[in-house]
Amino acid sequence: MKKWPVGGYFIGGELSIGLVNELLADINAQFARDFDSALFEQYSKLTFFPKLAASGRMKNHGTALGKLYGLGQYECKSAQIALRFPGQTDMVAHIDDIPCPDNGVIAGATPLCAAILGVYLSDVPARHYGALEVYPRSHLVVEMFGLQHGHKVLQQGVLPSLPSRPDIITGPKGTSFLLHPQIVHRVPRNDTPHIRYALYFRFYHPAKKVV
Repeated sequence: MKKWPVGGYFIGGELSIGLVNELLADINAQFARDFDSALFEQYSKLTFFPKLAASGRMKNHGTALGKLYGLGQYECKSAQIALRFPGQTDMVAHIDDIPCPDNGVIAGATPLCAAILGVYLSDVPARHYGALEVYPRSHLVVEMFGLQHGHKVLQQGVLPSLPSRPDIITGPKGTSFLLHPQIVHRVPRNDTPHIRYALYFRFYHPAKKVV
């Protein structure tokens, strides 16, 4: 894997429009198959859809994309469908797989992955389009906090104070970016009339069991 930059993330190239449309078609097909209208209120408060099963084909796409980032020694074990609906409130800053008031993660239930590869499937030219915001160097602060207080504290959702303002990741559909698993991030409102589509592929060490 490429050496992590000090900020804890980097932005890669753009996927082809053909692949973006293929991924969008897969997501929308899964909506038709798996969407539960009774859970829509819950879905609308989140940035992801835990009840919509990402297909094995999407994981295969993640594996292929991961190789471009030097992630060949890791396994892509999940493909998270991440949507941002118009008018959703700002999500609190958090670390994926660690509980916070908005993400529905159960404390200690899921091990941290090795890397997260994100892809915008919608144009995100500015913050108010539901852009991802990341706190640069926060992964280093989190690691020090874990060493001082114990990583079990982190798994309960307790985070250190963040010293910096977040960077905003923008770009056209197909923009890809790699995130350190412990980088703190958040998602602001989507003030457009359109759903913001994104995918997040998670990579784990082959020996690590995902529950």
